[in-house]
This record gives sequence, C-alpha cells and structure tokens, in this order.
Amino acid sequence: MVISPLQLQWAPRSVLGSGRFHYARSSRNNDPASALMADSIQPGEAIHSNLAVPYAVSDSWRVGVAGYQLKQISNDRIDGHRQKDSREQVVGLGPGVMYQQGKQTLFANLYFESGAENRSQGTQVTLRYLHAFSPALIY
Repeated sequence: MVISPLQLQWAPRSVLGSGRFHYARSSRNNDPASALMADSIQPGEAIHSNLAVPYAVSDSWRVGVAGYQLKQISNDRIDGHRQKDSREQVVGLGPGVMYQQGKQTLFANLYFESGAENRSQGTQVTLRYLHAFSPALIY
C-alpha cells in the first residue's frame, strides 16, 4: 500500500517545480525464499519522496535537476520479531531530461546516491516511457 496524500507543483514561466510525498506499508509475506529459513517476513514502513525542478528549453524538451529520498521508519520483521538496525535510507540527486511529443513522454534521470544505510549506494540511471490514453467515450 502506498499513500500519496500530498502532491505539490509550482510553475512560474519556464521553470516548473514538482514533488510527490509517499507513505509505504508492505504486507507480511508468509512464503519467503527458503534461503531465509523463516516462516514470514515483513519490510518496515517507509516514507519516500521525489522532487524535480526542470526548465523548459522548448515546447517538447525540459532539462533540470531531479532527486529522491527514502527513509524507513520502522524495523523489518522476521517471524514477527523486529530486526534491529534494519532500517534503510538513501538520497539521490542528479540531472534529468524530459521529451514530450503528443501523448508520449520520455524521462531520463541520472542519480548520484549518498547517505545510504542498510542498502547499496551508487549511481542510478532511470528511463521511463509514458503514453497517455484518451478517456473512454461514454454513450
């Protein structure tokens, strides 16, 4: 379950600022991988967000800065027992580009991660393709 109650947008002229804030809670997995030698596992709850400040170079192109953060706010559980020092966190920041043509949009971001705890840290490249469909006609 991901709850996203807050979405912000700020847009003066050619610069746009946007962000999304989320709360994530995962259900218990009663059939984990056998290598874990556990009957159930459940990741801790987390808050995460992503932010972007792109500049409109043209009607189709935007370039700017993008970032995200993740902070786990409760410990993982194995067989119902809290796992000490299991909370993850990370921050990623870097350049981004967006190309939009009609109903199609392509996003590309390069993130340099820092402040990672209980997870890997490095450089992330993300590509995302979005195709907007027209709403169905109701007769």
